[in-house]
Amino acid sequence: MKKKVLLVEDDESVRQLVRVTLDLNGFEVVEAKDGLEGLLMLDLHKPDAVVLDLMMPDVGGERMLAQLRSTEETKRTPVVIITGKPEVEPEVIGLVGRENFFPKPFDPDAVIARLEAMLG
Repeated sequence: MKKKVLLVEDDESVRQLVRVTLDLNGFEVVEAKDGLEGLLMLDLHKPDAVVLDLMMPDVGGERMLAQLRSTEETKRTPVVIITGKPEVEPEVIGLVGRENFFPKPFDPDAVIARLEAMLG
């Protein structure tokens, strides 16, 4: 059974790159173009993991991550962060772990390897 990954990224080209990479590696992909849509997809699709950008319009990645970690149902959902943000608050890194943080430009294969390690 395919593991379901919610991909939340506002940059269309990055979203497409990650989606194709996830798809080629056997993941089922659900996409959202911002944090608000991501929160809706999280409730609707109950993904096994989330790949999350931090800098997005409206509901940013930090806010989505805080919401994700605040509910019993999603607080243990594995999260990988990909971001172009030069400085990330220690609290954000603390919520996901340094090993789950990938600054842009990132190696898609490294993201896949991290997801596979997290999901078993």
